[in-house]
Amino acid sequence: PFNIYPPKGRYMWRDLERLAEKEGLPFLRPSRFPRNGLLAARVALVGANGAGKSSLLKGVVGLLPLAGGEVWINGRSTQNRAVAELCREVGYLPQNPDDLLFAESVEEEFLVTLRNHGLLGSEEDNQRFHRFRRWWQRPTPHTPRPTDEAFATIATLLQQLGLTAVSQHYPRDLSVGQRQRVALGAVTVTQPGLLLLDEPTRGLDGAAKEALVEIWRGWQAAGMGILLVTHDVELVAAVADRVVVLAAGQVVDKVD
Repeated sequence: PFNIYPPKGRYMWRDLERLAEKEGLPFLRPSRFPRNGLLAARVALVGANGAGKSSLLKGVVGLLPLAGGEVWINGRSTQNRAVAELCREVGYLPQNPDDLLFAESVEEEFLVTLRNHGLLGSEEDNQRFHRFRRWWQRPTPHTPRPTDEAFATIATLLQQLGLTAVSQHYPRDLSVGQRQRVALGAVTVTQPGLLLLDEPTRGLDGAAKEALVEIWRGWQAAGMGILLVTHDVELVAAVADRVVVLAAGQVVDKVD
């Protein structure tokens, strides 16, 4: 079992860990739980290429089917749940941030995510949007308009990511570090409790890397958990408070 948050009313993580040991299964437990019940630990997954690190992240959000076992998120199993539903609770940043950039401006990238999750306008507007529209098409009079709350959320996130000055710029014209932050904002604008990061600093210089680390630390302090895949030992030392070593799809070591 891979437990993201403790299943409420069923088991606490200590019970799950004992159960996993009895069954001979790996179990990744958090370092601590804050008062809001979210996994606030920063866990790094390390291992050689092909160890299964990226596959594990994809399995958590439903992008890859599970060969066995079960994933729990916020007290609910991920079985038979849509990827879009899971990604409202878990933000997933893939290795290539450009895969997430399609809109005409940085601000619109964030609006796209809110729109896809039905978080813009009234419930009636959102149902109409999902029934008749695709986000990449031009807006029509029937496309839900952003609320003041949505714009406030986006403005706060732009400021946190240092992107306010380029909010109306075309994302693919930005620097590598800025594009990484735009993609990061696109997967966290829904305010998920857990963030999955797959090689998030690859190709970034020292300044861009440090800027991301500071952002993650602030979010972690606010209660967001981070599950990080990386080969960067310096990043592990700077970010993680728990390290899990994978080899051939198995957990072979865990270090606090």
